[in-house]
Amino acid sequence: MKVGIYDLYLPTLGGGEKHMGKMAELLSKDHDVEILTNKYFDLDKLSRHLNLDLSRVKLRVFPYISSDYGSNITKDYDLFINATYLSYMKGYAKKNVYLTFFPTPFDVDFNFIHKITLFLFKNISRNIYSWFLSKEEKYKDGLNPIEGVHDPKRFLMKKSTWTSGKATFKIEENLIKKGLIRLKINSGRKFTAPDTHIDISFGKKNVYTYHKLPRSKSRVFKIKIPLKNNDTMTIESNSFCPADFYASNDTRQLGVSVKNISSLSIFRKIVYFIIGFFPTYLINFPDDLSFLDTYDLILANSKYTKRWIKKLWKKDSFLFYPQVDIDSFKEKEAKKENIILSVGRFFVGHHNKKQIELVKAFKELYNLGLKDQSLYLVGGVEGKKEHFRYLDRVKRASKGYPIVIKTNVPRDELNTIYSKSKIYWHASGLGEDEQKHPERFEHFGISSVQAMAAGCIPIVIDKGGSREIVENGYNGFLFSNLKQLKEKSLKVINDTKLQNKLVKNSLKSCKKYNSENFEKRLHKIIENIFDIL
Repeated sequence: MKVGIYDLYLPTLGGGEKHMGKMAELLSKDHDVEILTNKYFDLDKLSRHLNLDLSRVKLRVFPYISSDYGSNITKDYDLFINATYLSYMKGYAKKNVYLTFFPTPFDVDFNFIHKITLFLFKNISRNIYSWFLSKEEKYKDGLNPIEGVHDPKRFLMKKSTWTSGKATFKIEENLIKKGLIRLKINSGRKFTAPDTHIDISFGKKNVYTYHKLPRSKSRVFKIKIPLKNNDTMTIESNSFCPADFYASNDTRQLGVSVKNISSLSIFRKIVYFIIGFFPTYLINFPDDLSFLDTYDLILANSKYTKRWIKKLWKKDSFLFYPQVDIDSFKEKEAKKENIILSVGRFFVGHHNKKQIELVKAFKELYNLGLKDQSLYLVGGVEGKKEHFRYLDRVKRASKGYPIVIKTNVPRDELNTIYSKSKIYWHASGLGEDEQKHPERFEHFGISSVQAMAAGCIPIVIDKGGSREIVENGYNGFLFSNLKQLKEKSLKVINDTKLQNKLVKNSLKSCKKYNSENFEKRLHKIIENIFDIL
């Protein structure tokens, strides 16, 4: 069976990617599995960070030109699993599954301008766009990325795009007839980054080798297309990570920057201009929830999500908790320290982890005399300015206090921190109205389960998916405000007997999220959907 699993957010390395990745790992034991995404990402990095084995899984990168464009790709599969948060892509495989992390309204991040633009220009944008694409099939004179290009859509828009070190392109028939490809290639490297060498081949035959491409300078390559084995072209180069050589937040493995400057038909240039001009949301924003009707099964990652799927989407769903690596921690061997830990990405948006508020609570405890404790805030941060600005705010607020902030740490280091910590805090949704904005709360809470498996005592917000994990007073505590968070933290810190009881019950409670139970439930889903009972 051929399986396609769709996830646009691989770089976040979050709980959703862990959920999706474990499904891919298990299904790849018996089936051909591809992870579909719109920008290149190293599956080895995903595996290392999330403790997955994706060695049998392939990556398929496609240009996300429109939701309909992506939907047509799903026809290639026997089973399509949509594991992208806030996706409205239709499924056209033989069987289709929608993995729901939460049924968040699709305009959740829209401001007033977005909403007005959508109202005024949605229909005309779609009509123009659809007409041009219907005619575009006649003009097959392009060079289309197949794999190894970080952003295929940028390449199609005739913009410079990074390769991953090895990129393959499909050469369309009219371009083959012209016999020539023109590319502008830039090493994109500064300072101490390694020199660049390039090999260009068609099929297995190398036709061009260039050593030591000048730093930060572009060179135009005029490449003759051979008469045979000419439908695909590969560009190989050594790769580098910008963050390893100079001040950069870019941790991707990059090859060279490539821009297609081959001549195109006037019509095709217009098509690409249209694609690049219209904001994606004008073309893709769903008119209704009818896309859900193309799915045979909707999965919910928690009872909280399941309840809101029924309320907002009027759909039934099947509960499918994520798997948690509860055996990755050496709790019994670790020496516990006076560490309060919170794990979650540093970012702004509707699902913010409230690190600023946790810093405030800890500082107040410290000022009241709790001098022997440290607060550790650990999480990933993406390369967007607004997220780094939020991280800077957290750092400034923490200055002068025993607060340790760690970003993008390796999995082994994170597991060590879990194992050393005594208490775990989680506050997503603090101060929010659950009825108005249910998406702002923790939809499940995978990091809370990880903390429990490591012998941490969870003190988490009494909202969202956290209620399914923590039973107040049995395996941890729930809080509704910062006052309760501080009170319950002091209660735990000052009572060793209570600590032992909570840890014992936590270790017992988290076993239901282990790999064995996850695999059994996944097989049951596959059997049901294909009627192999």
